[in-house]
Amino acid sequence: MVLDSMGFQHGFFQMLALAKDYAIYVPDLLFFGGSATDSTERSPAFQAEFMAKGLKKLGVEKCTLVGLSYGGMVGFKMAEMYPDLVDSMVVSCSVMALTESITRSALERIGFSSWAQLLIPETFEGVKKIAELCTFKSLALPDFSLQRHFPGHVYKLQEGAS
Repeated sequence: MVLDSMGFQHGFFQMLALAKDYAIYVPDLLFFGGSATDSTERSPAFQAEFMAKGLKKLGVEKCTLVGLSYGGMVGFKMAEMYPDLVDSMVVSCSVMALTESITRSALERIGFSSWAQLLIPETFEGVKKIAELCTFKSLALPDFSLQRHFPGHVYKLQEGAS
């Protein structure tokens, strides 16, 4: 199972190569891509439970979990909660869990008040801020380009936003 960050499939071509010899599952984490729920729960534990239930419905008894960024945190929680399901892990660009000190320091440094505000922007300006944080140099992209790569299910485009 591949749990990527923010619904982006960075390793798409590697997954195609691996699919020749392995069953590859690349689900959207809840609230990323086209997935949603009525639950107000937003924790890695909730995501882990949802992913484990999905694998069990597919008949998967053991898996190797590949996690990137937030997907890695969900993967660590999944391995903790379902040790018989997660046989091994490959994790990159992640921490095992967000502590209060990590959270406070990181959010202050980048100018956000919560992880939800950063990870699930509700305005186009929030999307632009994420794009700026993810690049080494300032982006010289027109708004329509960002809108194309961050469709409406990632943020709620407010009327009048450019």
